[in-house]
Amino acid sequence: MFWKHKLQIVLVWVVLSVITVGIVYRLPAVYKAEAVVLVDSQKIPDKYVMPTVNTALEDRLLTLRKEVLAYDSLLAIIEQHKLYREEQKSESQEEILERMTKDTQVELEKGWTRDRPGAFRVTYQGGDPRVVAEVANDIAMRFVTKNLDTRRNRASQTSDFLSSELKQAASELAIQEKKVSDYKSQHNGELPEQENSLGTILSRLQVELQGNQDTINRAQQEKLMLENSIGVAESSLASLTSMAEQAAAAGRTGSAEGTTAPRQPKESEVLQARLDALLVRYSEEYPEVKRLRTEIAERRDAESRAESNSQKAPQAAAPAGTSAPLKVSPEMAEKLMKERERLASLKSSLSLANRDLELRNAEHQKILKTIEAYEGRLERLPIREQEMTALTRDYEVSKEHYKRLEDNKISAEMAADMEKEEQAEKLTMLQQARVPEVPFKPVRALWISVGCVGALLVSLVIGAFRELRKGTFLGEWELPPEVTVLGRVPRIALEASAMDGSPGSGGWLQRRWRHALVLSVVVTLVCGIAAVVFRGLKF
Repeated sequence: MFWKHKLQIVLVWVVLSVITVGIVYRLPAVYKAEAVVLVDSQKIPDKYVMPTVNTALEDRLLTLRKEVLAYDSLLAIIEQHKLYREEQKSESQEEILERMTKDTQVELEKGWTRDRPGAFRVTYQGGDPRVVAEVANDIAMRFVTKNLDTRRNRASQTSDFLSSELKQAASELAIQEKKVSDYKSQHNGELPEQENSLGTILSRLQVELQGNQDTINRAQQEKLMLENSIGVAESSLASLTSMAEQAAAAGRTGSAEGTTAPRQPKESEVLQARLDALLVRYSEEYPEVKRLRTEIAERRDAESRAESNSQKAPQAAAPAGTSAPLKVSPEMAEKLMKERERLASLKSSLSLANRDLELRNAEHQKILKTIEAYEGRLERLPIREQEMTALTRDYEVSKEHYKRLEDNKISAEMAADMEKEEQAEKLTMLQQARVPEVPFKPVRALWISVGCVGALLVSLVIGAFRELRKGTFLGEWELPPEVTVLGRVPRIALEASAMDGSPGSGGWLQRRWRHALVLSVVVTLVCGIAAVVFRGLKF
Protein backbone atom coordinates (compact mmCIF):
# COMPACT_ATOMS: atom_id res chain seq x y z
CA MET A 1 0.00 0.00 0.00
CA PHE A 2 2.83 2.42 0.90
CA TRP A 3 4.79 1.39 -2.16
CA LYS A 4 1.97 2.32 -4.46
CA HIS A 5 2.10 5.93 -3.09
CA LYS A 6 5.83 6.13 -2.62
CA LEU A 7 6.29 9.31 -4.64
CA GLN A 8 3.52 11.13 -2.81
CA ILE A 9 4.82 9.98 0.58
CA VAL A 10 8.36 11.10 -0.20
CA LEU A 11 7.15 14.45 -1.50
CA VAL A 12 5.01 15.12 1.60
CA TRP A 13 7.83 14.00 3.86
CA VAL A 14 10.36 16.27 2.19
CA VAL A 15 8.01 19.25 2.18
CA LEU A 16 7.05 18.87 5.84
CA SER A 17 10.67 18.32 6.86
CA VAL A 18 11.74 21.47 5.05
CA ILE A 19 8.94 23.41 6.73
CA THR A 20 9.94 21.99 10.13
CA VAL A 21 13.60 22.94 9.62
CA GLY A 22 12.56 26.45 8.60
CA ILE A 23 10.33 26.87 11.61
CA VAL A 24 12.95 25.51 14.02
CA TYR A 25 15.65 27.82 12.70
CA ARG A 26 13.28 30.77 12.92
CA LEU A 27 12.66 30.15 16.64
CA PRO A 28 14.53 32.74 18.81
CA ALA A 29 17.59 31.48 20.67
CA VAL A 30 17.27 31.52 24.46
CA TYR A 31 20.49 31.67 26.52
CA LYS A 32 20.82 30.61 30.12
CA ALA A 33 23.43 31.88 32.62
CA GLU A 34 24.04 30.35 36.05
CA ALA A 35 25.75 31.80 39.14
CA VAL A 36 26.63 29.62 42.14
CA VAL A 37 26.41 31.09 45.66
CA LEU A 38 28.13 29.20 48.48
CA VAL A 39 26.69 29.06 52.00
CA ASP A 40 29.85 29.77 54.01
CA SER A 41 29.48 28.55 57.62
CA GLN A 42 30.45 30.52 60.71
CA LYS A 43 34.21 30.84 61.30
CA ILE A 44 33.99 30.95 65.10
CA PRO A 45 32.55 27.87 66.89
CA ASP A 46 29.04 28.23 68.29
CA LYS A 47 30.17 27.33 71.79
CA TYR A 48 32.20 30.57 71.93
CA VAL A 49 29.84 32.96 70.14
CA MET A 50 26.19 32.15 69.53
CA PRO A 51 24.77 33.80 66.39
CA THR A 52 21.72 36.02 66.75
CA VAL A 53 20.14 34.54 63.60
CA ASN A 54 19.04 31.02 64.55
CA THR A 55 16.37 30.35 61.94
CA ALA A 56 16.83 27.43 59.59
CA LEU A 57 18.87 28.17 56.50
CA GLU A 58 16.10 26.92 54.21
CA ASP A 59 13.66 29.37 55.78
CA ARG A 60 16.11 32.24 55.54
CA LEU A 61 16.84 31.44 51.89
CA LEU A 62 13.14 31.32 51.19
CA THR A 63 12.74 34.72 52.85
CA LEU A 64 15.70 36.11 50.93
CA ARG A 65 14.24 34.80 47.69
CA LYS A 66 10.95 36.54 48.38
CA GLU A 67 12.76 39.78 49.19
CA VAL A 68 15.18 39.66 46.25
CA LEU A 69 12.54 38.55 43.75
CA ALA A 70 9.92 40.99 45.01
CA TYR A 71 8.24 43.20 42.44
CA ASP A 72 10.16 46.34 43.44
CA SER A 73 13.49 44.54 43.19
CA LEU A 74 12.57 42.95 39.85
CA LEU A 75 11.48 46.32 38.47
CA ALA A 76 14.83 47.78 39.48
CA ILE A 77 16.65 44.93 37.72
CA ILE A 78 14.51 45.33 34.59
CA GLU A 79 15.15 49.07 34.48
CA GLN A 80 18.87 48.66 35.17
CA HIS A 81 19.48 46.08 32.42
CA LYS A 82 16.75 47.30 30.03
CA LEU A 83 15.02 43.96 29.78
CA TYR A 84 11.90 43.04 27.79
CA ARG A 85 11.84 46.17 25.69
CA GLU A 86 9.78 44.58 22.94
CA GLU A 87 7.42 42.87 25.35
CA GLN A 88 6.77 46.12 27.22
CA LYS A 89 5.13 47.52 24.09
CA SER A 90 2.36 44.96 24.14
CA GLU A 91 2.25 43.55 27.66
CA SER A 92 1.32 45.05 31.02
CA GLN A 93 3.71 45.54 33.92
CA GLU A 94 2.27 42.56 35.83
CA GLU A 95 2.83 40.32 32.80
CA ILE A 96 6.41 41.55 32.44
CA LEU A 97 7.08 40.84 36.13
CA GLU A 98 5.50 37.42 35.78
CA ARG A 99 7.73 36.70 32.79
CA MET A 100 10.78 37.86 34.78
CA THR A 101 9.80 35.59 37.69
CA LYS A 102 9.48 32.58 35.35
CA ASP A 103 12.83 33.32 33.71
CA THR A 104 14.59 33.45 37.09
CA GLN A 105 15.19 30.22 38.98
CA VAL A 106 16.82 29.54 42.37
CA GLU A 107 17.76 25.93 43.10
CA LEU A 108 19.19 24.66 46.39
CA GLU A 109 21.95 22.09 46.59
CA LYS A 110 22.36 19.94 49.66
CA GLY A 111 25.65 19.97 51.55
CA TRP A 112 27.74 17.07 52.73
CA THR A 113 26.61 17.15 56.38
CA ARG A 114 23.26 17.18 58.17
CA ASP A 115 21.41 17.47 54.89
CA ARG A 116 21.75 21.25 54.97
CA PRO A 117 21.97 23.43 51.86
CA GLY A 118 25.60 23.88 50.96
CA ALA A 119 25.00 26.21 48.01
CA PHE A 120 22.32 27.38 45.63
CA ARG A 121 22.25 28.26 41.95
CA VAL A 122 20.74 31.42 40.50
CA THR A 123 19.85 31.04 36.82
CA TYR A 124 18.36 33.47 34.38
CA GLN A 125 17.43 32.94 30.75
CA GLY A 126 16.98 35.42 27.94
CA GLY A 127 17.82 36.29 24.38
CA ASP A 128 21.07 38.26 24.89
CA PRO A 129 23.89 36.10 26.35
CA ARG A 130 25.81 39.05 27.82
CA VAL A 131 22.73 40.53 29.49
CA VAL A 132 21.73 37.09 30.78
CA ALA A 133 25.10 36.70 32.55
CA GLU A 134 24.91 40.22 33.99
CA VAL A 135 21.39 39.68 35.32
CA ALA A 136 22.31 36.33 36.90
CA ASN A 137 25.35 37.88 38.64
CA ASP A 138 23.27 40.86 39.74
CA ILE A 139 20.60 38.66 41.32
CA ALA A 140 23.23 36.48 43.03
CA MET A 141 24.99 39.56 44.44
CA ARG A 142 21.64 40.82 45.69
CA PHE A 143 21.26 37.56 47.61
CA VAL A 144 24.72 38.00 49.15
CA THR A 145 24.21 41.67 50.03
CA LYS A 146 20.67 41.21 51.29
CA ASN A 147 21.71 38.31 53.52
CA LEU A 148 24.59 40.34 54.99
CA ASP A 149 22.40 43.39 55.59
CA THR A 150 19.65 41.27 57.10
CA ARG A 151 22.00 39.52 59.52
CA ARG A 152 23.63 42.80 60.55
CA ASN A 153 20.28 44.47 61.08
CA ARG A 154 19.04 41.48 63.04
CA ALA A 155 22.15 41.50 65.25
CA SER A 156 21.90 45.27 65.77
CA GLN A 157 18.19 45.09 66.58
CA THR A 158 18.80 42.23 68.99
CA SER A 159 21.55 44.18 70.75
CA ASP A 160 19.39 47.32 70.98
CA PHE A 161 16.43 45.35 72.27
CA LEU A 162 18.55 43.63 74.91
CA SER A 163 20.02 47.01 75.92
CA SER A 164 16.57 48.46 76.54
CA GLU A 165 15.47 45.32 78.37
CA LEU A 166 18.68 45.40 80.43
CA LYS A 167 18.01 49.01 81.49
CA GLN A 168 14.49 48.10 82.51
CA ALA A 169 15.75 45.03 84.38
CA ALA A 170 18.41 47.19 86.11
CA SER A 171 15.76 49.65 87.31
CA GLU A 172 13.57 46.79 88.51
CA LEU A 173 16.55 45.22 90.28
CA ALA A 174 17.36 48.56 91.93
CA ILE A 175 13.76 48.79 93.19
CA GLN A 176 13.96 45.26 94.62
CA GLU A 177 17.35 45.98 96.20
CA LYS A 178 15.93 49.13 97.82
CA LYS A 179 12.98 47.17 99.17
CA VAL A 180 15.31 44.56 100.67
CA SER A 181 17.65 47.24 102.06
CA ASP A 182 14.78 49.23 103.59
CA TYR A 183 13.32 46.10 105.11
CA LYS A 184 16.68 45.12 106.59
CA SER A 185 17.20 48.61 107.98
CA GLN A 186 13.67 48.72 109.41
CA HIS A 187 13.85 45.26 111.00
CA ASN A 188 17.53 45.13 111.87
CA GLY A 189 18.06 42.65 114.67
CA GLU A 190 15.03 40.56 113.66
CA LEU A 191 16.35 39.15 110.40
CA PRO A 192 16.59 35.39 109.88
CA GLU A 193 20.33 35.51 109.26
CA GLN A 194 20.78 37.18 112.68
CA GLU A 195 19.29 34.27 114.60
CA ASN A 196 22.69 32.99 115.73
CA SER A 197 23.83 36.42 116.84
CA LEU A 198 20.54 36.92 118.73
CA GLY A 199 21.08 33.60 120.50
CA THR A 200 24.64 34.63 121.38
CA ILE A 201 23.46 38.00 122.70
CA LEU A 202 20.74 36.32 124.77
CA SER A 203 23.29 33.93 126.23
CA ARG A 204 25.58 36.84 127.08
CA LEU A 205 22.67 38.75 128.61
CA GLN A 206 21.74 35.71 130.71
CA VAL A 207 25.32 35.52 131.98
CA GLU A 208 25.31 39.27 132.59
CA LEU A 209 21.98 39.00 134.41
CA GLN A 210 23.34 36.23 136.58
CA GLY A 211 26.44 38.29 137.36
CA ASN A 212 24.28 41.32 138.15
CA GLN A 213 22.10 39.22 140.44
CA ASP A 214 25.21 37.98 142.27
CA THR A 215 26.43 41.55 142.59
CA ILE A 216 23.04 42.62 143.97
CA ASN A 217 23.14 39.78 146.48
CA ARG A 218 26.62 40.81 147.60
CA ALA A 219 25.57 44.44 147.83
CA GLN A 220 22.54 43.50 149.91
CA GLN A 221 24.75 41.45 152.24
CA GLU A 222 27.20 44.35 152.50
CA LYS A 223 24.32 46.75 153.18
CA LEU A 224 23.03 44.44 155.87
CA MET A 225 26.49 44.25 157.43
CA LEU A 226 26.80 48.01 157.31
CA GLU A 227 23.40 48.44 158.90
CA ASN A 228 24.38 46.01 161.66
CA SER A 229 27.70 47.76 162.10
CA ILE A 230 25.91 51.10 162.30
CA GLY A 231 23.54 49.68 164.89
CA VAL A 232 26.48 48.40 166.95
CA ALA A 233 28.32 51.70 166.53
CA GLU A 234 25.25 53.64 167.60
CA SER A 235 24.85 51.37 170.63
CA SER A 236 28.52 51.75 171.49
CA LEU A 237 28.35 55.52 171.05
CA ALA A 238 25.26 55.64 173.22
CA SER A 239 27.04 53.60 175.90
CA LEU A 240 30.10 55.80 175.79
CA THR A 241 27.97 58.91 175.89
CA SER A 242 26.04 57.56 178.89
CA MET A 243 29.28 56.65 180.65
CA ALA A 244 30.73 60.06 179.95
CA GLU A 245 27.62 61.74 181.29
CA GLN A 246 27.68 59.57 184.40
CA ALA A 247 31.37 60.29 184.90
CA ALA A 248 30.79 64.01 184.47
CA ALA A 249 27.92 63.92 186.99
CA ALA A 250 29.98 61.91 189.48
CA GLY A 251 32.87 64.31 189.05
CA ARG A 252 30.72 67.25 189.86
CA THR A 253 29.37 65.47 192.96
CA GLY A 254 32.85 64.48 194.14
CA SER A 255 34.15 68.00 193.77
CA ALA A 256 31.36 69.26 195.94
CA GLU A 257 32.06 66.63 198.61
CA GLY A 258 35.84 66.90 198.40
CA THR A 259 36.25 63.32 197.10
CA THR A 260 38.21 62.00 194.07
CA ALA A 261 36.79 61.52 190.52
CA PRO A 262 35.18 58.15 189.62
CA ARG A 263 37.00 55.54 187.60
CA GLN A 264 36.91 55.84 183.74
CA PRO A 265 35.56 52.78 181.74
CA LYS A 266 38.19 50.69 180.03
CA GLU A 267 38.36 50.19 176.27
CA SER A 268 37.90 46.47 176.70
CA GLU A 269 34.67 47.18 178.54
CA VAL A 270 33.50 49.39 175.68
CA LEU A 271 34.33 46.66 173.18
CA GLN A 272 32.57 44.13 175.42
CA ALA A 273 29.48 46.29 175.43
CA ARG A 274 29.59 46.43 171.62
CA LEU A 275 30.04 42.65 171.49
CA ASP A 276 27.08 42.13 173.80
CA ALA A 277 25.00 44.32 171.49
CA LEU A 278 26.01 42.22 168.41
CA LEU A 279 25.32 38.92 170.18
CA VAL A 280 21.76 39.99 170.61
CA ARG A 281 21.26 39.86 166.79
CA TYR A 282 23.99 37.52 165.48
CA SER A 283 25.60 34.22 166.42
CA GLU A 284 29.16 33.43 167.30
CA GLU A 285 29.98 32.70 163.62
CA TYR A 286 29.35 36.27 162.52
CA PRO A 287 32.63 37.83 161.28
CA GLU A 288 32.25 41.02 163.33
CA VAL A 289 31.64 38.97 166.49
CA LYS A 290 34.82 37.01 165.90
CA ARG A 291 36.79 40.19 165.25
CA LEU A 292 35.52 41.89 168.41
CA ARG A 293 36.35 38.83 170.55
CA THR A 294 39.90 38.85 169.24
CA GLU A 295 40.23 42.62 169.77
CA ILE A 296 38.78 42.40 173.33
CA ALA A 297 41.33 39.72 174.24
CA GLU A 298 44.18 41.90 172.95
CA ARG A 299 42.87 44.98 174.77
CA ARG A 300 42.54 43.12 178.05
CA ASP A 301 46.13 41.90 177.83
CA ALA A 302 47.29 45.43 177.15
CA GLU A 303 45.25 46.84 180.07
CA SER A 304 46.63 44.18 182.43
CA ARG A 305 50.17 45.15 181.56
CA ALA A 306 49.35 48.84 181.98
CA GLU A 307 47.84 48.31 185.49
CA SER A 308 50.85 46.34 186.70
CA ASN A 309 53.14 49.10 185.57
CA SER A 310 51.00 51.82 187.19
CA GLN A 311 51.02 50.14 190.63
CA LYS A 312 54.80 50.27 190.86
CA ALA A 313 55.07 54.01 190.25
CA PRO A 314 54.51 56.47 193.13
CA GLN A 315 51.31 58.38 193.00
CA ALA A 316 51.46 62.16 193.67
CA ALA A 317 48.73 63.46 195.85
CA ALA A 318 46.80 66.43 194.88
CA PRO A 319 47.11 69.55 197.03
CA ALA A 320 44.32 69.80 199.48
CA GLY A 321 41.88 72.58 199.38
CA THR A 322 42.28 73.16 195.59
CA SER A 323 39.24 72.97 193.34
CA ALA A 324 39.19 72.62 189.48
CA PRO A 325 36.26 72.26 187.02
CA LEU A 326 35.31 68.63 186.24
CA LYS A 327 35.33 67.49 182.59
CA VAL A 328 35.57 64.32 180.37
CA SER A 329 38.95 62.81 180.29
CA PRO A 330 40.98 63.04 177.07
CA GLU A 331 40.83 59.29 176.60
CA MET A 332 37.04 59.31 176.81
CA ALA A 333 36.86 62.27 174.46
CA GLU A 334 39.15 60.51 171.99
CA LYS A 335 37.02 57.35 172.20
CA LEU A 336 33.86 59.35 171.65
CA MET A 337 35.45 61.08 168.66
CA LYS A 338 36.64 57.81 167.12
CA GLU A 339 33.25 56.22 167.65
CA ARG A 340 31.50 59.17 166.04
CA GLU A 341 33.95 59.11 163.11
CA ARG A 342 33.42 55.38 162.74
CA LEU A 343 29.64 55.83 162.83
CA ALA A 344 29.84 58.58 160.21
CA SER A 345 32.07 56.40 158.02
CA LEU A 346 29.66 53.50 158.33
CA LYS A 347 26.72 55.71 157.41
CA SER A 348 28.64 57.06 154.42
CA SER A 349 29.47 53.51 153.33
CA LEU A 350 25.80 52.57 153.79
CA SER A 351 24.75 55.51 151.62
CA LEU A 352 27.20 54.42 148.93
CA ALA A 353 25.99 50.83 149.27
CA ASN A 354 22.38 51.97 148.89
CA ARG A 355 23.25 54.01 145.82
CA ASP A 356 25.21 51.09 144.30
CA LEU A 357 22.32 48.75 145.08
CA GLU A 358 19.90 51.10 143.34
CA LEU A 359 22.17 51.20 140.29
CA ARG A 360 22.46 47.43 140.31
CA ASN A 361 18.69 47.06 140.53
CA ALA A 362 18.20 49.55 137.70
CA GLU A 363 20.78 47.65 135.65
CA HIS A 364 18.98 44.42 136.51
CA GLN A 365 15.69 45.82 135.21
CA LYS A 366 17.44 47.11 132.13
CA ILE A 367 18.94 43.69 131.44
CA LEU A 368 15.53 42.07 131.94
CA LYS A 369 13.93 44.49 129.49
CA THR A 370 16.75 43.86 127.01
CA ILE A 371 16.30 40.10 127.35
CA GLU A 372 12.57 40.51 126.88
CA ALA A 373 13.19 42.61 123.76
CA TYR A 374 15.57 40.03 122.27
CA GLU A 375 13.20 37.20 123.11
CA GLY A 376 10.46 39.14 121.29
CA ARG A 377 12.80 39.43 118.30
CA LEU A 378 13.35 35.69 118.36
CA GLU A 379 9.61 35.12 118.51
CA ARG A 380 9.11 37.41 115.50
CA LEU A 381 11.80 35.64 113.46
CA PRO A 382 9.35 33.25 111.66
CA ILE A 383 7.23 36.21 110.53
CA ARG A 384 10.28 38.13 109.38
CA GLU A 385 11.55 35.02 107.66
CA GLN A 386 8.33 34.72 105.63
CA GLU A 387 8.38 38.41 104.72
CA MET A 388 12.07 38.23 103.90
CA THR A 389 11.51 35.11 101.79
CA ALA A 390 8.94 36.93 99.66
CA LEU A 391 11.22 39.94 99.22
CA THR A 392 14.25 37.77 98.56
CA ARG A 393 12.36 35.65 96.03
CA ASP A 394 11.39 38.74 94.04
CA TYR A 395 14.91 40.07 94.37
CA GLU A 396 16.49 36.79 93.24
CA VAL A 397 14.12 36.60 90.27
CA SER A 398 15.02 40.16 89.26
CA LYS A 399 18.70 39.45 89.82
CA GLU A 400 18.61 36.26 87.75
CA HIS A 401 16.66 38.04 85.01
CA TYR A 402 19.19 40.86 84.98
CA LYS A 403 22.12 38.44 84.94
CA ARG A 404 20.60 36.47 82.07
CA LEU A 405 19.91 39.65 80.09
CA GLU A 406 23.43 40.87 80.77
CA ASP A 407 24.91 37.62 79.48
CA ASN A 408 22.64 37.74 76.43
CA LYS A 409 23.60 41.38 75.87
CA ILE A 410 27.29 40.49 75.87
CA SER A 411 26.63 37.58 73.50
CA ALA A 412 24.56 39.82 71.23
CA GLU A 413 27.32 42.44 71.11
CA MET A 414 29.88 39.74 70.26
CA ALA A 415 27.54 38.40 67.59
CA ALA A 416 27.07 41.92 66.18
CA ASP A 417 30.84 42.41 66.03
CA MET A 418 31.16 39.02 64.38
CA GLU A 419 28.57 40.03 61.77
CA LYS A 420 30.37 43.32 61.11
CA GLU A 421 33.68 41.53 60.64
CA GLU A 422 31.94 38.97 58.39
CA GLN A 423 32.99 36.06 60.56
CA ALA A 424 29.46 34.68 60.84
CA GLU A 425 27.60 32.50 58.38
CA LYS A 426 27.41 34.30 55.07
CA LEU A 427 26.76 33.84 51.38
CA THR A 428 29.77 33.95 49.05
CA MET A 429 29.83 34.13 45.29
CA LEU A 430 31.44 30.83 44.47
CA GLN A 431 31.12 31.01 40.69
CA GLN A 432 30.03 33.99 38.67
CA ALA A 433 27.79 33.50 35.69
CA ARG A 434 29.69 33.33 32.39
CA VAL A 435 28.44 34.54 29.06
CA PRO A 436 26.86 31.48 27.43
CA GLU A 437 28.00 30.58 23.94
CA VAL A 438 25.38 27.96 23.12
CA PRO A 439 21.67 28.76 23.45
CA PHE A 440 19.78 26.93 26.12
CA LYS A 441 16.78 26.41 23.87
CA PRO A 442 15.47 25.51 21.41
CA VAL A 443 17.46 22.29 20.87
CA ARG A 444 17.43 22.56 17.09
CA ALA A 445 18.80 19.09 16.34
CA LEU A 446 16.22 17.51 18.59
CA TRP A 447 13.35 19.50 17.16
CA ILE A 448 14.51 18.88 13.57
CA SER A 449 14.74 15.15 14.27
CA VAL A 450 11.33 15.11 15.88
CA GLY A 451 9.96 17.19 12.99
CA CYS A 452 11.40 14.86 10.36
CA VAL A 453 10.05 11.78 12.14
CA GLY A 454 6.68 13.48 12.48
CA ALA A 455 6.70 14.47 8.78
CA LEU A 456 7.43 10.86 7.81
CA LEU A 457 4.60 9.60 9.97
CA VAL A 458 2.23 12.20 8.53
CA SER A 459 3.22 11.29 4.96
CA LEU A 460 2.69 7.59 5.68
CA VAL A 461 -0.69 8.33 7.22
CA ILE A 462 -1.65 10.37 4.14
CA GLY A 463 -0.58 7.59 1.77
CA ALA A 464 -2.48 4.98 3.77
CA PHE A 465 -5.55 7.17 3.97
CA ARG A 466 -5.62 7.70 0.20
CA GLU A 467 -5.28 3.99 -0.43
CA LEU A 468 -8.07 3.18 1.99
CA ARG A 469 -10.40 5.66 0.29
CA LYS A 470 -10.22 3.67 -3.04
CA GLY A 471 -12.17 0.74 -1.58
CA THR A 472 -10.02 -1.94 -3.28
CA PHE A 473 -8.54 -5.11 -1.80
CA LEU A 474 -4.86 -5.57 -1.83
CA GLY A 475 -5.07 -9.26 -1.03
CA GLU A 476 -7.26 -12.01 0.28
CA TRP A 477 -6.00 -11.34 3.84
CA GLU A 478 -8.29 -8.29 3.88
CA LEU A 479 -11.38 -10.50 3.41
CA PRO A 480 -13.37 -11.68 6.44
CA PRO A 481 -12.66 -15.27 7.52
CA GLU A 482 -16.12 -16.50 6.54
CA VAL A 483 -15.74 -15.39 2.89
CA THR A 484 -14.96 -18.25 0.57
CA VAL A 485 -12.38 -17.71 -2.15
CA LEU A 486 -13.75 -19.12 -5.38
CA GLY A 487 -10.65 -18.60 -7.45
CA ARG A 488 -7.26 -16.95 -7.67
CA VAL A 489 -5.57 -15.25 -10.57
CA PRO A 490 -2.36 -17.14 -11.23
CA ARG A 491 0.96 -15.31 -11.05
CA ILE A 492 2.02 -14.23 -14.48
CA ALA A 493 5.70 -14.89 -15.10
CA LEU A 494 7.76 -12.08 -16.63
CA GLU A 495 10.38 -12.36 -19.24
CA ALA A 496 13.74 -13.68 -18.38
CA SER A 497 15.40 -10.33 -18.83
CA ALA A 498 13.03 -8.79 -16.27
CA MET A 499 13.23 -11.70 -13.77
CA ASP A 500 16.93 -12.05 -13.53
CA GLY A 501 18.80 -9.56 -11.45
CA SER A 502 21.07 -8.22 -14.11
CA PRO A 503 21.93 -4.54 -13.84
CA GLY A 504 20.34 -3.73 -17.12
CA SER A 505 16.97 -5.18 -16.22
CA GLY A 506 14.08 -3.08 -14.87
CA GLY A 507 13.42 -5.44 -11.93
CA TRP A 508 16.84 -4.87 -10.56
CA LEU A 509 16.30 -1.10 -10.53
CA GLN A 510 12.94 -1.45 -8.83
CA ARG A 511 14.42 -3.63 -6.09
CA ARG A 512 17.30 -1.21 -5.56
CA TRP A 513 14.95 1.75 -5.32
CA ARG A 514 12.69 -0.10 -2.93
CA HIS A 515 15.61 -1.11 -0.67
CA ALA A 516 16.98 2.43 -0.65
CA LEU A 517 13.62 3.87 0.34
CA VAL A 518 13.13 1.40 3.16
CA LEU A 519 16.68 1.91 4.38
CA SER A 520 16.31 5.67 4.39
CA VAL A 521 13.11 5.41 6.40
CA VAL A 522 14.74 3.09 8.91
CA VAL A 523 17.83 5.28 9.23
CA THR A 524 15.68 8.37 9.73
CA LEU A 525 13.63 6.71 12.43
CA VAL A 526 16.73 5.37 14.22
CA CYS A 527 18.47 8.77 14.08
CA GLY A 528 15.38 10.56 15.40
CA ILE A 529 14.93 8.14 18.27
CA ALA A 530 18.65 8.30 19.12
CA ALA A 531 18.58 12.11 19.13
CA VAL A 532 15.54 12.19 21.39
CA VAL A 533 17.10 9.70 23.83
CA PHE A 534 20.45 11.56 23.82
CA ARG A 535 18.89 14.93 24.52
CA GLY A 536 16.69 13.46 27.20
CA LEU A 537 19.65 11.89 28.97
CA LYS A 538 21.66 15.10 28.69
CA PHE A 539 19.01 17.44 30.02
